[in-house]
Order: sequence, then structure tokens, then C-alpha cells
Amino acid sequence: MKRHIFFGVAALTAFLAAILLLQIPASADLSLSPAVASPAPEVSPPIPADYLLALPVAMPDPAEVPPGLTPEQAIEYAYSLTYRQAEPLLSALEHLRAEGRISGFEVRPDLYGVIVKGAVPDVLESLLRVQGITAWMHYAEASPPACAVGAARALSEQVLGLSRMASERTARFQAAEVTPQATDPTIVANVRPGSTGDTWTFVRGRTAPNIGVTMRILRSGRVVVTRSTTSDSDGWYYFYPSWQNCPVSGYDWSLRPGDMVEVTARGNTVSTVIVDLRAWVDPVENAVIGRTAPGRSVEVILYHFSNFCSLTEYRQIVETDSSGNFVADFSSQIDFGRRDYVDVFARDANGNSTYYRFDAYRIAAGFNRREFEGYLKPEVEFTATLSRSGSIVSTYNGKSGPDNYYFGSFTDTIRSGDVVSISGGGVHIQYVATDLNVKFDIAANRAYGTTGSYRLVGVYFQKRQEDSIPTSCSWNLDCASVRAVASGDFVVDTSLDLVRGDYANFFVYDDEGNYQHGERPVPALVADLTYTNIMAGHSQHSLSAFQALVEPAGGGVGDVGGYWGNPDVRYVTVTLKNSSGITKSVSSHVWVGPGGRFSAFLGNITPTDVIEVTDGVVTETMVVQNLTARLDGDTGHLIGYAPSGYLLIQLQDFRRESGWHSYCARMAVSGSYDLAFSLAQVGGQDFAEVWSTGPDGHYTHRYAYALTISVQKEGRYIWGYTETPNTPVTITLLRSGVPLVSTTTRSSGFGRYWVELGGGAPVITVTQGDVMQIQTGDGDRASVSIPELTFNTDGVNNRIYGKAPANEPVWVKIWRPWTSQEQRTTADPSGQYSASFNGLYWWDCSPVKVGHRCSRPSVFYYNAAGHQIWLEGPYPPSVGPDIYESDDTSASARPYTGIQSHTFHVLWDTDWVTFTVPHMDVARGIPYRIETFNLGWDTANQVTLYDADLNRLAEWLGYGEQGRGISAQWIPPAAGMYYLEIRPPESRYAAHCDAVYDLMILPVRAQVYLPLVMRNY
Repeated sequence: MKRHIFFGVAALTAFLAAILLLQIPASADLSLSPAVASPAPEVSPPIPADYLLALPVAMPDPAEVPPGLTPEQAIEYAYSLTYRQAEPLLSALEHLRAEGRISGFEVRPDLYGVIVKGAVPDVLESLLRVQGITAWMHYAEASPPACAVGAARALSEQVLGLSRMASERTARFQAAEVTPQATDPTIVANVRPGSTGDTWTFVRGRTAPNIGVTMRILRSGRVVVTRSTTSDSDGWYYFYPSWQNCPVSGYDWSLRPGDMVEVTARGNTVSTVIVDLRAWVDPVENAVIGRTAPGRSVEVILYHFSNFCSLTEYRQIVETDSSGNFVADFSSQIDFGRRDYVDVFARDANGNSTYYRFDAYRIAAGFNRREFEGYLKPEVEFTATLSRSGSIVSTYNGKSGPDNYYFGSFTDTIRSGDVVSISGGGVHIQYVATDLNVKFDIAANRAYGTTGSYRLVGVYFQKRQEDSIPTSCSWNLDCASVRAVASGDFVVDTSLDLVRGDYANFFVYDDEGNYQHGERPVPALVADLTYTNIMAGHSQHSLSAFQALVEPAGGGVGDVGGYWGNPDVRYVTVTLKNSSGITKSVSSHVWVGPGGRFSAFLGNITPTDVIEVTDGVVTETMVVQNLTARLDGDTGHLIGYAPSGYLLIQLQDFRRESGWHSYCARMAVSGSYDLAFSLAQVGGQDFAEVWSTGPDGHYTHRYAYALTISVQKEGRYIWGYTETPNTPVTITLLRSGVPLVSTTTRSSGFGRYWVELGGGAPVITVTQGDVMQIQTGDGDRASVSIPELTFNTDGVNNRIYGKAPANEPVWVKIWRPWTSQEQRTTADPSGQYSASFNGLYWWDCSPVKVGHRCSRPSVFYYNAAGHQIWLEGPYPPSVGPDIYESDDTSASARPYTGIQSHTFHVLWDTDWVTFTVPHMDVARGIPYRIETFNLGWDTANQVTLYDADLNRLAEWLGYGEQGRGISAQWIPPAAGMYYLEIRPPESRYAAHCDAVYDLMILPVRAQVYLPLVMRNY
């Protein structure tokens, strides 16, 4: 249940403002499938496949990233951010798996996405519409998308950089620099060696406090980047880039050698030129060796671990020779090891610098994993070997990067006693692997276990602020270390108050400083009660089609999850029993992911139920606690009941002008509780999550929602939340003060309700001036007056404009199938608003155009109480027939005369095309290129080639969601006429607004050869 964490703004917006009803035109029923022209014929079902759901790229919040993270911790932290970003998907996917509509799913932080296994596209369509996923594509383990790999690496790179910035900010640089900088402002640029302008870099420095600072980057004398910021209260400023997928994948700016960084503050302009800086840290010779631009002085700061948790700094300033080479010999100062690292500053005449952090030669690996990594000299070939009992088991060849980093993977798992060796660039490193077995004694606040004899064991104990089970409202870390005894036993204590759900990162070192590392959680279970009686008032049939889509993305819906303590376990079995021991449901083969995370859907969980989780060796058991929670929008209080123990509460407070604000509290409780967040403005859209710690240390979880109303203007849909789940809701529409229609429904176990106003003649829709009243069975009442709210599209200026309440915020969206883009603006005193969509892109990097045939505008207004009124445009109509119709059979095939533009205007539309191959092309062996391109979104085509007798010769598939059609090269075996049949491989790829493609058949009768220039040296 990797879901019980607070939403990001994007996720909340995607859920609360883009719920199912927003995706349905006013004239439609509640079907979750896209509009079609006619029913699909009887066909064979599509073959299930694996898909990668790409997550929206989100920059880590610099204020949240902890200082002092190691590279391994930065990766783990980035992985936790990926889980946070994936939260909106996981509940719905668990439902789909429980219903047998997918075979499984897996969060893949290394791909910044979620793999959905055994799915067909129809299952994913509505899911993607609600959750706002940036892309979905077929997935093959052997060839993961480069953009996904790049986004994952960029996230960990940003986390590490921001963590180092946080460390520097904490230290205020007082201990970081010896050489004085003579300018105001000062400039220090962090640039990875070998950067070509595609890596994460940052610029920082100091000037006067609280003033504007502007940075320009000049490349070959031309300004390529301009940024502005404000210095902090101590005068420090920072500039750093963000990762973006569009218009091209990469950082929005980056530095490379030769660039000039120009910073202006207080009327002073200072500049420095970025230089190439390389260094390698030799722990055998106790020296730092490198090269940079001649004429620079080099300051080297060596950070030596005097113990696992303490650093001692050693400094040298050396000069470069005429070639830019430098050596900083620390042998007279310290005998440093492979754990240590250095900061190297290449300073210009004014003391401004290019700098980077370099690590000592080393090997690092996980426990019982195939992967390894470390640092060597820059850009050297290396060979890695895995040896067992004197025999080589696996060999890997690779090359280190410009920043000295190398990595690889063996074909076998690294086991205890194996020897891992790395040789390259004249450096040889060897490490004897060990194992790690860990248990926690939370009563004594300690970890204990076994590892290699006399190995140094370093531990970072940490509390959780997010994920399945947050255990603290603030980031807490404690560092401790101990050396194992001869038997390998160790005990290490922490100053933290350990509870279930906390975790620790372990580093086990050899005598030289090479290490293995791994995260170990304190085993914890969490059960969600939000699902209790969720079926009340609804039939199973009525909910099963859309329950996974309309319930909150982080909702529990009968989940059990948490963290499993054994990292080598891949699957567990989860059993739900009642208090008498009778089994209610079982979920077997539940996947255990990184950090021990697991999640299973079990159905209706009630207090006093017993949950057992086992891997066949270890069993954890918990009793579900009686936990209630109500978020009172009138008083702003969260009230309820919990057994004796602790509550951790996270409140998500929606502000119409700025989005979501998070609040957190942890408190002791015994029975009834009443909590208020003094700074929060509790109202419509707000919700809280509550975790209760039971006597067994495990957790019971519940959601609580404030009374919320969302009304569709010029439509018939009303949805929202009641403060008490499973309560009657009476909805009355008043016009001119007179009740026009009234209907009663019942909210779900989440407190969610929705209705469609009655039909009949005439059809009733909500209009300006109407009042919507809500009366709930728990005594709540609220009303919403429908204001003036309009929109118009301006394709020429790529904007949406209209009328809304004067001087109040407006959220404007443009929809395309399965995704949307949003802009926020404010109406002027006359109520006019305008939102430009220039500079925004869809997931395939095509620019957002409000006038596109598939674009659908919508506008959202939240009143002062947080209730929502929205207005949306009609669902885009399907494309019409192309000019080649009717060409649906081979008998009616149209001849190819040049590039053709086609549509799949009805379900299972088929286009037939003929072309003729002359004898000369066959004699010369001329290849033919057959391509489909400019495929619309959610369009695919299956292209089949036939000879004149309609014998099948070849077949190709192309998918628009992969950004490409088919591209095939074919050599005709004989002259004569050939046929192409182009059709959608599934009905979903036809009869919608973007079911278009272009076709090209091109004989490649000429090739262009570039000249070859030979020189003698």
C-alpha cells in the first residue's frame, strides 16, 4: 500500500479537478469509454501486454531535500519521490489487479514510472484520463525508453545537488573556502567534468541581503540563458536548472566549459569563465591529481571520515603548470581512505571558480545484488570480475565517466565470500563481499545483526515523513557506527525513538573503505478502514466499473501494506481474518518492492479484524484498531476516536489562489480526540489522513473529508464529499428561489457522492443564478450559487478567455484524450480573465494548441468556501471520412500517387492501397520504404503487405502513443501490383478525434554519399 502519503499539487489537481465527471460530456452517460460512432463488431480480444506509465516530471522541493545525503542516499530519496509521484495510480491499479483486469504492476523508480503487466489498452484509457499520466507506451525489459531512464537519473542527480546546496547553506560556506573572493557578487559554479551542457549544474555566491540578482550565461559571446532570483537574509543566492521533457528532453539550462557566467547585483556585474576540471583521488598515494585550465589556482578540500559519522577537513592550495596539471599531496597530513572525497575549486584571478566534488577510488555494491559502482580515473576502460572459490563467475567491461563514476552489473548475484575486483587506468581495487542480517529492537532503540567479521557497520537511522506510513512530521536522521566482533555480531544504538515504519541505511566497510550498502525497514503493517461499508447503497456492478477511478488516488480502499523486513523476499501472502479467526480474504504472491514496500487489496476491513503477512518463514500479525475521523469544515477541527497510542495526522488544505498546503501533527491519544491546525483554512476540497498506532505497533489508517460540493455549470453532474461516510445526501437545485429538482443518494465509504440530475423533457441543466443545496444525514448543510462563468477559445493567440467572478482566481484547463494542461489566472475587476497556453507541451512534446481538433477547454472556479463550479466544452467529435473512401476492401483499393492522408473514421475502418513495382526496380534490387507517420494520439495502425493474388507477404505495427508509425524497408521480389491493407489493430484506435495518419511508399532509387577526405600525417 505505497499510497498513504500526501499528494503533490499535480496529483491533487488531477484527482479533485479532473475526476471522472469532468471527462464526460453533458450529453453522455457514465460510460468510461471514449465516444464511438457505432458498436464494435464481434472480434477477438486484444492480447495483454506490459505498459510503462510515465510519471509527470516534478522538480524536488529544495526546502525538503535533506542536507548531507550520500550518493546512495540521494538515489533512495529520489526513489521515495518517485513513489510519491506514483501515488495517484496505485490504488486504481490495485483494484484492476483485484478484478483480474491486469496481472500486476510495479513501481519502477529507475524508469520514473509504473510498469503495468498483462494489460490491454482499453483497461488503461480512463485510468490515464483521471490520473494525468504524461505518457504510456509498450514496455520491453530489454529496451526501456531512453526518456524514462533519463528522467530517473536526472531526479537523483537533482536530489544530490540540492542536498549539497543545503549542506553549503547550513554551513554558510564559512568552512568551505579559504581563498578570498574579491568581487561583489561572488560566483561559484558547480559543473560536472566533461559537461556538454546537458548535466545538472548550479551557480551560487554572495552579495547584499534580500536584493535582486540576475544571472546570464554567454556561450561564444551569445546570451543563451537569463535567470533572476533574490538573495537570502545573509546575502547568499542560488541558480539551478530543472528537468524538462519538452520541447526536448533535458535540463532547461546547463553549463559547459567555455561558458561565461555573468552575475549582476547592486549595480555590479561580475563574470567568470567555466573551465574543464578533472581530478582523481588516490587513497594509496594520498594525493589528489588533476588538470584544468592553465593559470588557475586550485583549492582542494579533503573530507576525511575520522569515523563513520564525523568528517575532518584538510586543505591545500596548489598552482597549475603550463598544461593545467596540478597535484595536491596530502601524505604529510593524513592517510586517507576510499570513503573520503574532495571539493576542488579552480579559481580565477578574482577567486571566483568552477568546482566539483570527486570521490576516492572505490567499489560499492548492494547486498545480494548484481549491480556495482564506484570511482576510478576519468574516462578509462575497466574490467570487473566476480570470483567465487577462486574461479571467475562473471566479467563486465565498461568505461568510467568524465566524473570518474563507473557502474555495471554481473550475470550472477554477488554473494558473501565472493571477490569483486576492478582494474582500469592503472588502478586495481578488490573487495570481499559479505552479507547483512538485521533486526530491530524498537523498545531499546537499536539495530542488531550479523555481517562480516570485524567489519565497520555505519548506519543512518531515519524517520519517515511520507510513503505508506509516515512516522514523523519532520525529517530526522541519526548517524551511528560500530565495528562487528569476530563472529560478525553487532549492535548499534540510535538516539531516535524508533517505531515500526522507520528505516535505516546500512553501510558495511572493508578496511580500505570499499563498502556494501542497503536499506532495512523496521517491519510495519498498515490497514485502511476507509473502505468499510463502501458498498452501502451501491450494487457491486455499479461500482466495479469506475470505483478505481473516482475514489481518491491515495485512498486505502481495503488495502493492507507497509514494509517487509527481509530485503531478499520478493513476494508475501496477506490474509485477512475476522476476530474469530475465520478467513475473509487472501492475497497471495504480493510483490515486495524496494525498501520492503508492499500493498494488497483485501476488501472490506473492519475493526478487530486480524491481518497476517508471511513470506513462509517470518509472519507479522496485526489487529485492526477502531479509528474514526471527521474533518469539520465549519469549525476547522478534526475529531474522532482512537485507542490509546499515537496519532499522526496530515491535513491537505486547498487554497483557491495557490493550491495545496500541507500540515502535520503527531500526538498522544487515548479515546476521543479534537485537533485544530491554527494556520489552516479548512473548507471544501480539504481532507486529512490519520494513522493510529496500535498496541502491536502496527497502524490503522483512515481518510476524512470536509464537506465538498462540485457542480457542473450547463451540465447535470454534482459530486463531492460528506464528512461522515455512508450517509444520505439530498441535493436540491433551486431556480429563482424555487426548488426545481431534488434527489437523494448515499455517500460511499470514502464519503464520496455523485449524482446526475434527472432527465425528462425538458432536460434540466445547471445555469447561472441557480443555487445548489446539499443536506447530509449527519446534519451538514451547504449551498453554492452558480456565478457567471464562461470561456472562449482564441486559436490565433493560443489562449482561453472569458468571464468569472471579479478579482478572483480561475483555473483554466485544456484537455486532450487522456491528459490535460492547466493555467491559473485571476479575473480583473470587470470579471474578464485570459490564460495563455504558449510554451506548454503535451507528453509527446507537441505544443499545446487550444484550437486543435482534439482540444477541449474547461474552466474551474472555487468559491470562498472551497466549493467548485466548473464548465467544460463538448467532447471532440470523431474525424470524418478521408478523400479515398470508400476503400475498405481490396476490390475498392485506391492507387498510391503520393503521400496520402487517411482517417479511421469508423470502428474497424480499413484502408486499402495499391502500388506498382516496375521491372527495372526489381532488376536493380531497389528497396521500398513503407511508412506511416503523423499518427494522431491514441492511434495505431497495422499494415499488411500482399501480392497481386492477395498472398500475405509482411505485416508491421505502429503506435501513436510511442510517437511513431511503421517504418519498413522492403525489397520487391517481382514486378507487378501490390496491396497494402492499413487498419487499426484494435477498435480503440479508430473513430475518435485524432484517428489520423499519413502514408508514404517510396522507392529508394538514389542514395547520397558524403565525400571521404584522406590526409597524410
